[in-house]
Amino acid sequence: MNILLDNGAVLNARDQENETALHGAVFGGSFEAVKFLIERGIEVNPPAPVDLNRVCDDDEYGLPLNAAAAGGHIAVMTALLENGADMSRRGGTYRATPLQLAAERGHLGAMKLLLRYGADVNAPPGRFGSALHAAASNSYD
Repeated sequence: MNILLDNGAVLNARDQENETALHGAVFGGSFEAVKFLIERGIEVNPPAPVDLNRVCDDDEYGLPLNAAAAGGHIAVMTALLENGADMSRRGGTYRATPLQLAAERGHLGAMKLLLRYGADVNAPPGRFGSALHAAASNSYD
């Protein structure tokens, strides 16, 4: 990535799905790539693109922290949270918070991390309901 950025690649450029390179690093669960991009100054809370022809984001999660929480990528989540990722933002088709996504997938470690950072356990429900609804619907303790 260094060679591309050093030769003019736009760090916060978006692809056809409105995702940045950070999204790709998060989806891949690559802590090293996430850390590198953050150190280079990538936007951790990228603003939602304004497109009046869209009602919602194209992908499931929409935001890097949300995708990391859904995947249970603790190291990636930690890097994002330490750099100011917003735990209350909803994105993608699920319109759920990171805590609700982690609960729906049964990622206990991700839930503990988010709660340590102050995630709202009673945030208004997303597609899966509240975090408790999401965990209960999949019989996670």
